[in-house]
Amino acid sequence: MLFVAGGVGIAPIRSIILDQLARGTRRKMSLWYGARDRYDLCYVEEFEELARRHDNFELHIALSAPRDDDVWKGHRGF
Repeated sequence: MLFVAGGVGIAPIRSIILDQLARGTRRKMSLWYGARDRYDLCYVEEFEELARRHDNFELHIALSAPRDDDVWKGHRGF
């Protein structure tokens, strides 16, 4: 399952991911989450924890315009 979300669009995607994990799915799930800068991201700690606990879930974050104080080394673009 591939999920792509940005901004407030992450809320329904989060619900789907949590539901699938609660049901015990073994299907691979990949979330690509984009925002302007890290201050616009929601639920990141929760998604990072899910990725640590579930081998079938991976998180990818991309920022389109990181602030100077972001020290961002991840994906860029949105």
